[in-house]
Amino acid sequence: MFSINIFHIHCDYLTKYIDNRDSLLVEWGSILIYTKDGVKTNLLCAMNGNNTKYIIPEWDKILEEFKLIHKSIFALPIYETVVKEVEDIERTNVHA
Repeated sequence: MFSINIFHIHCDYLTKYIDNRDSLLVEWGSILIYTKDGVKTNLLCAMNGNNTKYIIPEWDKILEEFKLIHKSIFALPIYETVVKEVEDIERTNVHA
């Protein structure tokens, strides 16, 4: 289990991806008929709040973990000023 040490945010699926990136990109790419770069792009989009569903192992859990990571970071007092600035300017996708 991995956590961002100082904030204690658990990132089990993200850690699994980091530790097994190449094999997961190949596996997911073969399921989706995507290149490794295409799969990587989809994962990065998901990290930034995209909720597109794919039929690959644990994808729903990965999306849920990303949401929890966003909310956990969003709630940290250290980011209060940044959150306020983003809310004032962006108004959408604030948690990502």
